[in-house]
Amino acid sequence: MCLGRFTGGLHKPLLQTLSVTVTHSVHLPRPVSFKLQLFSFCKKAGNGAGDKMGSPCKHYQNILEQRRHAKEKAENARKNKKDAAKLEAYQKKCFESRKRALKKEMECMDPYEKQAMQKLMGCLLHGMAKSCKKSALRKLCKEKELRSKCHELTLLKKLKILLRMCEKEQKKFKDAEQASECDDCATDNDTDTKQKDPFKLLCCSLKENATVKPDESKNLFTQKCDNCVNNELLSICRLRKELSKCEKQKLAKFYNCIQSKLTQLCRKKVLLEMCNESGQDKIMQNFNKMKAGKTGKTSSEKAASKEIAAERAKRKEEALARNVKLNALRERCEKIAYAEDDCDDGNINERKKSKSQTKIKNSKKEKKPSTHEKKLVKDKECKKKPLERKEKVQKENCKSIVNDKKDNELEKIKKKCEEKALRKKCEEEELRRKCEREALKKKCEEEEEKALRKKCKEHELREKCKEDERRAQKKIQELRKKCEEAALRKKCKEEEALRKKCEEEAALKKKREEEEQKKKCEEFEAKKRAEAYEQFRSCLYRPTKSQDYQANNKVSIIGVGAVGMAAAITILTKKITNHLALVDINRTMCESERLDLLHGSMFANSCRIESGNMSVTKNSRVVLMTAGPRPDPNLSRMSVAKDTIEIIKSVMPAAAKHSPKGVFIILSEPVDVMTWVAQKITKLPYEQIFGTGCHLDTARFRAIVGQQMNISPCSINGYVVGEHGESLVPLWSSLTIGGVRLMNMIPNIGTEQDPMRWSDVRMDVVNAALKVKEGKGYTNWAIALSVADIISAIFDDSYRVISLSTNVAGMCGIEEDMFLSLPCILNRWGICGIVRPILTDWEKRMFLNSASVIRNAQTIMKF
Repeated sequence: MCLGRFTGGLHKPLLQTLSVTVTHSVHLPRPVSFKLQLFSFCKKAGNGAGDKMGSPCKHYQNILEQRRHAKEKAENARKNKKDAAKLEAYQKKCFESRKRALKKEMECMDPYEKQAMQKLMGCLLHGMAKSCKKSALRKLCKEKELRSKCHELTLLKKLKILLRMCEKEQKKFKDAEQASECDDCATDNDTDTKQKDPFKLLCCSLKENATVKPDESKNLFTQKCDNCVNNELLSICRLRKELSKCEKQKLAKFYNCIQSKLTQLCRKKVLLEMCNESGQDKIMQNFNKMKAGKTGKTSSEKAASKEIAAERAKRKEEALARNVKLNALRERCEKIAYAEDDCDDGNINERKKSKSQTKIKNSKKEKKPSTHEKKLVKDKECKKKPLERKEKVQKENCKSIVNDKKDNELEKIKKKCEEKALRKKCEEEELRRKCEREALKKKCEEEEEKALRKKCKEHELREKCKEDERRAQKKIQELRKKCEEAALRKKCKEEEALRKKCEEEAALKKKREEEEQKKKCEEFEAKKRAEAYEQFRSCLYRPTKSQDYQANNKVSIIGVGAVGMAAAITILTKKITNHLALVDINRTMCESERLDLLHGSMFANSCRIESGNMSVTKNSRVVLMTAGPRPDPNLSRMSVAKDTIEIIKSVMPAAAKHSPKGVFIILSEPVDVMTWVAQKITKLPYEQIFGTGCHLDTARFRAIVGQQMNISPCSINGYVVGEHGESLVPLWSSLTIGGVRLMNMIPNIGTEQDPMRWSDVRMDVVNAALKVKEGKGYTNWAIALSVADIISAIFDDSYRVISLSTNVAGMCGIEEDMFLSLPCILNRWGICGIVRPILTDWEKRMFLNSASVIRNAQTIMKF
């Protein structure tokens, strides 16, 4: 009951004291504290002065809402902090473990590989950190899913416990009469079971009304209770899918029991929450005041604070005394109201008439008062007026309270009358049912007598039939025994067959499992071998990045000189391709060379030859760069470098635009420097652009060794590396003839201390080109054959090892960008790997010498 009428005329300080008593649970008499709590949670503060000053209930509700929001924010912040801390911890663990693994792998690497890895360390660590972040997030998500599953399981357990409790309660409150009524009302129950499940309807309504705003007409306590019950019912709706059919039926059966228990639990929960919320703020204020009192106060300030505290205590005591008096007044008013109700309206009128008659008689008898007496009477009347007013106000308040109570009592009386009427109806129905049962019993007794007579006759017939049946049964039993024996024999045979089948199936399963295990072991061993081979490959050669390639067999030749045309003829005669494109500054000569080749196309695999601008080379798979001034026999290769740089500047960018996926092979002299210049100008990947390098020098080296040993050069395996020129380096340590290493026979082979002077072979290889140039002024056929060999290796995707001019940074002690010849692996997109040769001290010294020659040439070049 809200005490708005009673508190309408009270002042603001008295209302504040009432709210304080509610928040600080002061030990008052039971009726007083109960009414004050009701006042603090009422809907409206009342009319009059309370409305002007602002209702304390709304103010108190706002404070509670603010605290609740603050709590929710703090809890969310705490959860976010925990998640962030977990993420950091998982990330650190992952990062540290991967770092350790990387360190272990670094220990197994060469010093050159370590240097390369140290350069890439920053990028690696950044990538590791990113991957660790992702793995940590996955781990957190899995943990959250597990928590949610655990929460669902606990809710399921609680729900099952509730169902058991409801079952027990139903068993306790079942009476014998209800059991008898169940037989009569079987039809009613059948119809009820066919009805819809109440939880289904409730779940649908809750989902539809999930976004509905709370009813502001209700007070805060009821709103919170409703929200709590709705949340619990929603959780039951979610878990309902995981229940069995029997459990779902129980849910529908004990719907009212579950709902009542949920409401009881929610009420307790909400009361505890509200009590905690209301007590927190005051306790914190007192705690802060205590702290302030302890820190930095003088004796005078302390005395003043004590006086203030004493005054406050006095005010509180006075307020409590007032409240007690007010409660006593209310009780008196209630007693007066009940006394007045007992009296009849006629008695009240008679009393009024008698009082009025006595007053008239007394007025006649009284004498006229004097002036002094008149003054005294006036003073008394003046004093009585305020008292009468107070009494009137109190009476009005008491009447309002009494009227409210009367209304409540009338409602209670109505309810009692309704209950009595219902009881009478129930008793009448019970009597009617008893009468019906007695009538049914009589009918049943009569029918039973008739049935007994029939049974006697039937009994005689049955005995006769039984004798016949016994005879027949004996015969049937004998037959059954025979059948059972036959069935047992069949069963034994079937069981033996099943055992055999089971044994065979078990043997097959074992075999399959063994085979699967063997397969797994073989796959595991194969993986291990593959990993070992990969590690060995990385030690043997440096792999390069895979590139896109042009899917055709078109070859473009830039520069239709002696070398270019020799390359064209060798490509056609060897049937490597039948599609050529020729480009040269001298257009007329280029066209005539094209026509000359076309005239013999019948003998060259019906070739297709084009000539013209650089657009002719579009979408070429291989582009040969042979353009350059023809060198004099007296001049070295490096002396012609400046002229060739200008030609490459003018030609290479356009060629790279027209065929970006093509493989560019540089033949222009000096080869090593020109490949470096072409790569810098075009900025193509190192896998797509390279020079012929020492491939021709290796062919010459093998041919000269074969001549001296009277063995075919095809049976000799050896490579020349370094510069394609005077500082080339033959690898004597890797030279084999039919698998026999010559260095095992002559340890100092090729050096100055060699007794057989194999070092002359190196000079023969260096001077081989000069001898040819002295006779005819240029070399073309040998270089053309070597280029054709390179192109066939690319087209066949052969993965052959050929000594080519490529970027040697990070190989054999060279760190800067530089193009020198090393054994390279060729496939469809160009160079797919560079072999790491194991050099002797002499070979390493000679290789670094050729590198210094190229380095000096690169510093001189300007482009």
